[in-house]
Amino acid sequence: ITLTVNGHLDAAPVQVFSGLGTVVFGTETPEVYAEWWGAAADNATECGPALNAAINAADPVGGTVRLLSGTYKFATTLTPGSTFALAIRGTGQSSGGSRLSYTGTGSAIDLAGASRTMLEDFRLEKTNGTAAVGVNAASGNVGNYALSRLTIAGSAGNGFTKCMVLGDQGAANSSLYDMTFQPAADTAGHIGLSIEDVQTVVVNLYSCSFVNAYIGLTNQEGGVQGYGN
Repeated sequence: ITLTVNGHLDAAPVQVFSGLGTVVFGTETPEVYAEWWGAAADNATECGPALNAAINAADPVGGTVRLLSGTYKFATTLTPGSTFALAIRGTGQSSGGSRLSYTGTGSAIDLAGASRTMLEDFRLEKTNGTAAVGVNAASGNVGNYALSRLTIAGSAGNGFTKCMVLGDQGAANSSLYDMTFQPAADTAGHIGLSIEDVQTVVVNLYSCSFVNAYIGLTNQEGGVQGYGN
């Protein structure tokens, strides 16, 4: 079952929908909350299905998924797929802001097939020992991403094998602003940003920090421009 809501839904960030159906919003509801599908930023509730439901609801019209302050735990990869400038926005990357805490394997956020996706103002973290990539924009992606005011970090003894991967078309015309890459809190030598198998592209870095991490280049024929790093 697919429910299409063309009017404006004005609801507090509490559960509104349940069950296995799909909800899709029109342009009259530009912002959605994962809480509408049962998420809770309490560092306990498994929020993956609710976060993906919110993403799928906002994707077709390039809406915004709003994150509240607190920690959303999730084990399921988040999969924005829109070509209409979907945004996931939190309340800030510092303590007291929005946190996405990934406990699964593979990739926390996979941007395969997405274009013009915006990720802003939250912390993406890994707090258990399973191997994972933070944001995966590898082969098959169509690029033009804008990531702003994000921290992608692991905790002591745990962390991401790579904070972010840009590859194929995923790197094309992508810009990263005011980001911190810290794959693991207690060890050096990890990859903060991996640029793989890209040709003749420019990745723009503005005021980005790499803590115990470096930029990895693999079969890379384009360019990396850094400003204020």
